[in-house]
Amino acid sequence: MGSVEPTASEVANLLIALCATPSTGRTAPHPLDVVRTARAAVRVTDYAPHINNEAIRDLSVAHASTFGDAIEALVADMRSGTYAAWKGESYPHAVIRFYDHGGRIFINLQRLGDPMSVLVFRNEHGDFGGPCLNQIAELDLFALEELAKAMEPMTVE
Repeated sequence: MGSVEPTASEVANLLIALCATPSTGRTAPHPLDVVRTARAAVRVTDYAPHINNEAIRDLSVAHASTFGDAIEALVADMRSGTYAAWKGESYPHAVIRFYDHGGRIFINLQRLGDPMSVLVFRNEHGDFGGPCLNQIAELDLFALEELAKAMEPMTVE
């Protein structure tokens, strides 16, 4: 009590700062500018028919046009109970992978028995490691879910 409740946007910014900040100093692009605005790429299902994003159609994250919107949507889904209803009783394979400090970002979601769902976000201004070396930071969505649970429940007005 008495503390200020963080917003979904602030939680998203913290996640980006932890997972996508390069260590290249002042010449690196600002990670919040680069990563929050990473655009949803062509759906992976167009190239990989074994991936099925139909399984996540009820999650707000499936409809995000930028990565910043996607993280805020995930937090909202977790706070409202939509994510808990989607995952059911078992814990899903649910991770975010930041390639080259947010140049490419993959959100992988898979419930037990369902095919993998993959959302991809790209930004031409990321800090790319080159064709042979990728720098990857991976965040299990369990961590984001615990942050969302610590926030006050969403109220419908």
